Parts: sequence; structure tokens; C-alpha cells
Amino acid sequence: MVILAAVDGEDGSEVTVETGADLARAFDEELEVLHVMSEDHYESVRGRLTSEDSVTYPIETKGQISVSSGDGNSSGGYTIDAAANDAAAVADQVVETALGDAPDVTVTTKGRVGEATQEIAQELERTDARYLVIGGRKRSPVGKALFGSTTQSILLNTDRPVMTCMHE
Repeated sequence: MVILAAVDGEDGSEVTVETGADLARAFDEELEVLHVMSEDHYESVRGRLTSEDSVTYPIETKGQISVSSGDGNSSGGYTIDAAANDAAAVADQVVETALGDAPDVTVTTKGRVGEATQEIAQELERTDARYLVIGGRKRSPVGKALFGSTTQSILLNTDRPVMTCMHE
């Protein structure tokens, strides 16, 4: 089993990883950190790139977005696989910021492209995660109704214990 921490790469993600690491230590489990790039963001980046361009991912990463030759996953130069690697790079950066270069827990990072709620649920099943750690933002009831909430959807639709790290 693992402890799964799902991060969005924004402010507060470090707390999610730190909390996941605390659980991993307490239960002597591995920590897996997952970042999901939305399909809309993937399409936006893919539309701006040609096979010889690169663009900086809007979240701080260790480098630039890689551009791969087509492999059947995409009609352009920026493939789903390349996007998943870039999403994993976001998770890598969050882990490095939160835990440093030498964490005292085993950490793996993964990236996916798709709808966050679905991808997180699928990863929970794939890994048979013991706990899920996610971040959340405080919003008004109107804000939740208008914009939805990945955190809320996960809380309502998972059968795993979920620890939510709330932030502004």
C-alpha cells in the first residue's frame, strides 16, 4: 500500500506533501505524489507548440516542457505522454520544495492528463492507497456552486480515508 498525495502545484501543495510524508512515516508506507494536468491545459499548450518550440509550464518546474514526436497519442508534437511527464515534473518540484533533496521517506511522483477527480480515483484503485491526502481552498457556498470543487467531489466519491489540508 501507499499514501497518495494529490497536488495541484499551487500554493499549499507543499503542506499536502508534508502531511502525506508524515502519514507515510507513521504507517511505514511509501508516499506517491500525483499531479494531474487538465485536458484543457494540455490542449492549450499543444496548440501553442510546434515540433521545434518549447514553452515554460506556468507552474515552476525544473525546466521547459518537452516536445516529443507524435506517438499516436496526439496529432501534434506535444503528446499525452510528454504532458504526463511534465505533470510529474510539477509533482517533483513540489516534493523537492516540501521535503528537500533527501526526504526520509520513499517518494515516487507521477503525472497524468485528464479530469482530476477521475484520475485521482483511478490512481487510488491502481495503488490500493491506504490514505489520500489532498489540498482544498476555503470558498463561499456560492463559489462552490459556481466553480465546483475537486476536493468536494473526491470526498463524496471515494471509499478511502481522506485527509484534507485546507488553505486560502
